[in-house]
Amino acid sequence: MTEAIVESDEKAGRVTEAMVESYEKAGRLTGAIVESYEKAGRLTGAIVGSYEEAGRLTGAIVGSYEEAGRLTVAIVESYEQAGRLTVAIVGSYEKAGRLTGAIVGSYKKAGRLTEAIVGSYGKAGCLTEAVV
Repeated sequence: MTEAIVESDEKAGRVTEAMVESYEKAGRLTGAIVESYEKAGRLTGAIVGSYEEAGRLTGAIVGSYEEAGRLTVAIVESYEQAGRLTVAIVGSYEKAGRLTGAIVGSYKKAGRLTEAIVGSYGKAGCLTEAVV
């Protein structure tokens, strides 16, 4: 069974929304939502989620924003039930120079939990921070 919903609106640029859901009874369920917005420059967001019943659940959210220079944010989350759960968040910001931040976290249930945060900031010279 497959369902697809697509809506496209164009105003002072472009706004597009698409939802696609596909269901397969033989052990798999998948859903995907993608939204992209473009106005007076560019602003783009994408959300993708896929779910599989046979031992794995995966979700991904990715958003990228570009305005008057560049500002980009990406969030990716992946969940695996069979002994591992992983989360990664990455954000990079560039404005009137450069500011970049990245956060990466990985979590494992089978006896291990790991977190890593890395941030690097450069403005009007150089300032760099890293936490691991």
